[in-house]
Amino acid sequence: MKIINMKYCKYKVRFSILMVLFLSTSLMAQKPKFNFKSINQPEGLCNSTVQALFEDSFGFIWMGTHHGIQRYDGKTFINYEHISSDTTGLSSNYINSFCEDSDKNIWISTRDGLNKYVREKDQVLRYHLTNEDLAKNGNRSIFRIINDISDKNILWMTVVNVGLVSLNVKNDSLKIYPIPSLKDVFPLWILNYPGNDNKLLLGSHELLAFDKTSGSVEQLLKLEQNAKIPNNWINDAQIDPTDKEIIWLATGDLWGRGNLGGLIRFNLKTKEKTIFSPDNRPDFPDSNLLTVCFSDTENLWVGTRDNGVLLYNITGGDQFYSYEKNSYNEGSFATEAAVRSMLPDRSGTLWFGTWGDGISLLSPTAQKFKHYMYLPGQKNGLPDNFVNSFTEDKNGNIWIATAKGGLSRFNPQDKTFENYFPEFSSGGKYPTAINYVYYDSYENLWIGTYSEALYRFNPVTGETIHYIKGNSEKEVSQKRISTITELVPGEIMISTYGGGLNIYYYKTDSFRRFLNDPSDSTSIPDNQVWLPHLATDGNYYISGNSIAGLIQFNPKTETFAEIHPMGGISTFMIPVVTSDGRIFINDVSEGLRELVLDSKPGIITQYDSQGKSLKNVESILVDDEDHLWLGTGNGLIDFDPITKVARRYFAADGLQDDSFNRFAIFKSSTGDCYIGGIVGFSIFRPENIKQSQYQPPVVFTDFKLYQQSVPIGEDSPLKKSITLLDQLDLDYDQNDFSFSFAALDFSNPQKIEYKYILKNHDVDWIYAGHLNSASYTNMDPGSYSLKVMATNSDGVWSEKTALMNIRIYPPWYQTTFAYFIYGLIFILGVILVDRVQRIRLKEKERARASEKELAQAKEIEKAYNELKTTQKQLIHAEKMASLGELTAGIAHEIQNPLNFVNNFSEVNTELIEELK
Repeated sequence: MKIINMKYCKYKVRFSILMVLFLSTSLMAQKPKFNFKSINQPEGLCNSTVQALFEDSFGFIWMGTHHGIQRYDGKTFINYEHISSDTTGLSSNYINSFCEDSDKNIWISTRDGLNKYVREKDQVLRYHLTNEDLAKNGNRSIFRIINDISDKNILWMTVVNVGLVSLNVKNDSLKIYPIPSLKDVFPLWILNYPGNDNKLLLGSHELLAFDKTSGSVEQLLKLEQNAKIPNNWINDAQIDPTDKEIIWLATGDLWGRGNLGGLIRFNLKTKEKTIFSPDNRPDFPDSNLLTVCFSDTENLWVGTRDNGVLLYNITGGDQFYSYEKNSYNEGSFATEAAVRSMLPDRSGTLWFGTWGDGISLLSPTAQKFKHYMYLPGQKNGLPDNFVNSFTEDKNGNIWIATAKGGLSRFNPQDKTFENYFPEFSSGGKYPTAINYVYYDSYENLWIGTYSEALYRFNPVTGETIHYIKGNSEKEVSQKRISTITELVPGEIMISTYGGGLNIYYYKTDSFRRFLNDPSDSTSIPDNQVWLPHLATDGNYYISGNSIAGLIQFNPKTETFAEIHPMGGISTFMIPVVTSDGRIFINDVSEGLRELVLDSKPGIITQYDSQGKSLKNVESILVDDEDHLWLGTGNGLIDFDPITKVARRYFAADGLQDDSFNRFAIFKSSTGDCYIGGIVGFSIFRPENIKQSQYQPPVVFTDFKLYQQSVPIGEDSPLKKSITLLDQLDLDYDQNDFSFSFAALDFSNPQKIEYKYILKNHDVDWIYAGHLNSASYTNMDPGSYSLKVMATNSDGVWSEKTALMNIRIYPPWYQTTFAYFIYGLIFILGVILVDRVQRIRLKEKERARASEKELAQAKEIEKAYNELKTTQKQLIHAEKMASLGELTAGIAHEIQNPLNFVNNFSEVNTELIEELK
């Protein structure tokens, strides 16, 4: 809790810096002008009576109404209601107060008992107080509940007709402290005693100090009561932030009866009191007060029963300022009646809960501009909301040209209006719009109208001269005047819509007109012209509107030339020059452009840092820092032509509207800038428009699967509230999801921008603009981290982020275990196959061996058979050999004699031959 309080104080200081800068000077002299915002049932509020407001440790705003509870994140309301058939849920729709324990659960006091918002379950459950004394009482209405200053797990409650009750939420121990003076009444509020952790302050019809240790009660103050109706109560109290011994008490009757109440400043030490009431203060409109609140160390806000809210600066001024509802002003306070609750949040926004009129918000970021508008029934106010142009006289008064209300003089010092030319108003003698007003060096006002031509008016003497349409030197060429300016002293240049250019010369008290002559190439090429610019070369440059582009006018020769055709440059109404001599124009078609006037005139379209052109620029001015302020159809733009940074401001920032009128922009001699439109005008000082540096917390607010919000439960991916989660586990078939998130800055939530990245999926940050959700489909199993960043309401990116780790589990057949089984099966399969293969190989080997053995057996048998055959043959051969030997012997024996015979025969043959 201490950390929360430190942050709270830190941001309250920021609020103080922003608000005190504005209030410190103005409170002394005049009523500060604020732009309030409203939240009611059309915006989602469930009930228009908001009597309890609370900001929890996450930054959500809780609203206690007469129709239950709402939690708000700036865009979405979450409702928690009492349902008669539900015996476990919220016990009553009549909500009195909130507080938060150390477990970040919210405790809610109601007309019918105590309730607890269990954050993990995102559910409100009724809490049964089991003490018998409470049960006997029968009245379970608990009005106020707070945390003990030293232990957030101890709650202190004020219970109707019982008194003070303490509850230890860790062990459910309950203790009642009977206070005799509160026996027949009930204390409306309870506070921790400043500087003494052992004491409490209680308020009813008296102010009491309660000692926690002894249970004793000390009466500090007793209120005066009406004898017939004792209805003067201390309804609320606040400790003075600058002096802890001072307490401010809002007293009176809740129902507005009687007149004994008022605001009391009471010193707890000296018992001195000061009463502020209608009886002693003409600026104090109500004696029945319901609530008090400090928005910073100086400014005290007081909620009344019948007169809205009061502002009082405790350090000086001694003036109460009242703020009530004005049906004609959307920026006014929400109610003219009762303010029941108030809350300053961390961003510096001040919340006001009303009885029957919803909520009013006062945000520092919405006070950049001061808005003035026509309000029916207001005396000496702005006469018309349609503002066309401004000019300033020598006394610093701002003269305002309107469409249906004539001319108005605004005094910036006392913020008063004085109106002129009622004959120009819609109900006047000559109803016409004043298109343009200009204060010249001769201290005259020139008034250009839509249908009554031109007027010259001296605001001191009241002398008025009407220059009608005509052909003489005392008349102008057209009844419809576009613009008026004096670029050379004594020469008033009047641009018309259809009558060319007119110049009035004080020296001759006459007009010189320049109209298009088709037979003269040096005449003005277009009779519809706008505001001229006097360049350093001594020539005037002016834009045509119908047929010509950029026109050059030589005042010495009184000749014209179109130096840039309309095809290359469209109509521009206003040229402005920065300190370095750069000329910028508001081109109707192309937006903001730079006009280059050199030997070859040209134009350069301007783009912002995002590469976007600045379109639809109706009006333009240059501030002291050479920033260009552009009134467009989509907000006011602050553009730096050097860095190209463009910031947009809208009605939500305090402007009168999101669109602005042509020429209705002006910078005064004091540096104040005026911009007008169709809902009045706004004033601002560029150097005072600071960007908020508040860094809002970013939280997740919803989780959806297939576009359906996921409930919290044991069988759900959400085991507890998405706000508490930083890890989300999903099944493989839960891969189409989206997250909603919110940056809890309530000053201007519609301007908050977001970007996000899903690590392990997105390559870079995804810019979501104002969309506060991120969606993903067909996500693969794996681990991801969703990181969300946001801006604050002024567009400044916060360093705070929301982070959600997401794990999508694969299907069972893609899990590690499954893959292990797959591997095991594979290994077993390999082993089995190996074994089978081995068996098959063995069988093959056996078969081969068997075949081999069989072959060998056959070979052996064959060899055996061959051997037997050989044996037989050998035996036969042996036998034959023996026979051969015998035969050979015999033959030999025979051969020898034969050889002898044969040889003897041959010899005989030879002898016979020789004898022959």
